[in-house]
Amino acid sequence: MKEIVLSATVALVWPAVATAQDYVVFSPKATTACLAETEGNARLDCIGKGAEQCMESDAGSTTAGTGRCLARELGYWDDRLKIAFDRLSRVEEQNDAEMGELGSSVLSAAESLEAMALAWVPFRTASCGYELSTWGGGSGAGPATTACVMHETARMALILEDRLDQRTPE
Repeated sequence: MKEIVLSATVALVWPAVATAQDYVVFSPKATTACLAETEGNARLDCIGKGAEQCMESDAGSTTAGTGRCLARELGYWDDRLKIAFDRLSRVEEQNDAEMGELGSSVLSAAESLEAMALAWVPFRTASCGYELSTWGGGSGAGPATTACVMHETARMALILEDRLDQRTPE
């Protein structure tokens, strides 16, 4: 299987030198605590909880700080997405091999997962490009676009994690 690049690359324009008040402190604890207490589609409401907490600080309350808080949570979800995709790819490859040994001609789950990922990346890019366009060049465009990429990345991470849980019995 070829490597699929799911990493969220977002062009963020922030000042080259950060001052002390620009330093934001992000922790995913609020997000992970919410996820631990929530099930099903309600878990989508947990996306951004860590960034929200970060934005409550003085440094996180500015437009640039908001963008930094969102970007840090995006990194958290991006890592989860990569891990889930890699693990699920291996599980699906194993399942495909077992199905092949049985003589099944069912569509390859590993190849279907790869095709889905290849189609999802441009969807996320286009969706968040549309979000960017709605800001008319305003100062909130950067954070809004980062929030969009974060939400789409997190949503896909949760989908793949759920599928992985279904495919790997305890």
